[in-house]
Amino acid sequence: MGADSPELEWACENCPKTRASDLHPYTFKLLTIRRLRQAGYPLEANDLTYEEWLDLGQVQEAMSPGFCPLMGGGGSGYPS
Repeated sequence: MGADSPELEWACENCPKTRASDLHPYTFKLLTIRRLRQAGYPLEANDLTYEEWLDLGQVQEAMSPGFCPLMGGGGSGYPS
């Protein structure tokens, strides 16, 4: 099956994973910022609002290995 095969095209179109276009723009922004931070982009404290930093932390926590939302939000001690 080649990269431009009809089977691959069908599989991608019917994939159950969420596509970037399905995400809310704010969620996409937070995921992009998370990726930039992981790549070493130098974010300063004033680059985001307080709320954005909190939301980014929540995204980071939710995407961490071993995170389980049923066990109190990943062990941060804060309510979700």
